[in-house]
Amino acid sequence: GIDQMRRSILRHQETEKQVRSANSELITAMSHDLRTPLTSLLAYLEIIDRKKYADEKQMQELVHKSIGQTMRIRHMADKLFEYFLVYATEWEAAALEEADGDLLFLPILEDYAYSLENSGFTVKTDFAQVSGQVNVNMELLQRALDNLYSNLLKYADREQPVCMSYGREEGSYRLSIRNGIAPDQDKNKSTEIGLHTCRRILQYHGGSFEAKAEDSEFSVVLTLPLEK
Repeated sequence: GIDQMRRSILRHQETEKQVRSANSELITAMSHDLRTPLTSLLAYLEIIDRKKYADEKQMQELVHKSIGQTMRIRHMADKLFEYFLVYATEWEAAALEEADGDLLFLPILEDYAYSLENSGFTVKTDFAQVSGQVNVNMELLQRALDNLYSNLLKYADREQPVCMSYGREEGSYRLSIRNGIAPDQDKNKSTEIGLHTCRRILQYHGGSFEAKAEDSEFSVVLTLPLEK
């Protein structure tokens, strides 16, 4: 009986250690994720404040985008305590829905391209027809793309173009993002928590995530299985 009690205490201590580790990872991930909508919101408000918009219609569009980013921040704040409870099983509990591959990331990437161009980047896009359906959880995928967008703002070289492309490849949806690495990138050393989150999200969807830094270029490739 004493030996059983000893093993029970050891299991309890190990569980507490895992919970503390998960909570620490959660706080780091949430802090990282919150920076993305905050950065976009600040960029939109600065354009409005400096009156750099072309006309009243564009100003209203910027206001609409600002409200959207504010709602995302509010949603994250509302979910924070829930994440403390479910973080360890977040990926297993996420529901998947069928989505059109040709419309999957298009509005998100167009929004990112617009924001990047207003931040001084040149963006090149090459979006090919996919012609297939994908089972996804858009909330998780949005989180993955937000991490990539945040990394572009922090580490990409504004003197080199950001290249975004997607299309069908061997029965899979393939999204690629390439950019130059800023010369002063080492000053903002990455924890890579965002890339780790992206990898987990794509693996949960039955896809893959590859990130590669080579010479002065950084690239990521996301793949998702197509249903048709």
